[in-house]
Amino acid sequence: MHPKLHGGSRQSDVEDLHGQGEGRRGKDKMIRSWVAWRHLRSLGQNVRRCSSSPQSPSVDAAEILKFNALSAKWWNTQGHAAFLHRMNPARVAFIRSVIESLLLRKDAPLAVLTDREEDGSGTCLPLHSVSVLDVGCGGGLVAEPLARLGAKVTGIDGAGDAVRVANEHAKMEASLRSRLEYRHATVEQLVQEQRAFDVVTALEIVEHVNQPREFVASCAALVSKKGGLLVLSTINRTPLSYAATILGAEKLTRIIPSGTHDWNRYITPGELGAVVEGLGFTVERVVGLHFNPLSGVFFLSERNLDINYIMVAAWHPR
Repeated sequence: MHPKLHGGSRQSDVEDLHGQGEGRRGKDKMIRSWVAWRHLRSLGQNVRRCSSSPQSPSVDAAEILKFNALSAKWWNTQGHAAFLHRMNPARVAFIRSVIESLLLRKDAPLAVLTDREEDGSGTCLPLHSVSVLDVGCGGGLVAEPLARLGAKVTGIDGAGDAVRVANEHAKMEASLRSRLEYRHATVEQLVQEQRAFDVVTALEIVEHVNQPREFVASCAALVSKKGGLLVLSTINRTPLSYAATILGAEKLTRIIPSGTHDWNRYITPGELGAVVEGLGFTVERVVGLHFNPLSGVFFLSERNLDINYIMVAAWHPR
């Protein structure tokens, strides 16, 4: 298990017992995965549901209604998505860096072309030829910049109003038309279609779905088995995350709507990492995402995973 996964709460659930033999390590990994899967299953069983479709068990109808109501404000940098807009430069830069370092390096097993397309103005597009699925794309805050970097991006969301907003906003930039597609769809639908992508991202969504373990497994199933990346970002379940995201952001400053988050649905890096590794992936990077209130800028930290964090896992061809 990646060393960064030992941080956060409930460390005892995911401790790595070093030096006790291959058999013991294998057994311990199975126990960690079982504990994490049990926790994520309990989240899916205990959250309040409305009418979730049997074909899409991860969809929480209450969450869909909530985000549909906010959809018109996705591109308002002062609205409910203000923090996501501020977070975006750090998120997109990090995703680009891991794609370039883990997929586009010369010795990478993935059969992705490393040539560079130009956008007509002589500007190189570094992610040309990389296919990306953005799960829970919302208004397209991450999908659009990845497409501008040359990636072939498919954005999906269970909130139809959000998808309409994303499509309308993308029409404002003609160069995106050939590289960006939005669909009102669930991750389970794409699994049924047997789709595969070089990179699958699911950012700030794991804490909003029913049956999060099944959701993560569905996302993982869409990663190319030729070798690809699964990029997940969510919120750690710590006292500091409760203070920052619920007390601070929702109740005191009200910079995001009250009720946006449920602390009990947050997932520790250890729990998420154990599930991902249980699916056959290797955790490559885990970084924390932090907000500097003085500068108003988000920055990455490899040492502090107490609030928001991003996990990158790779599928290595067998």
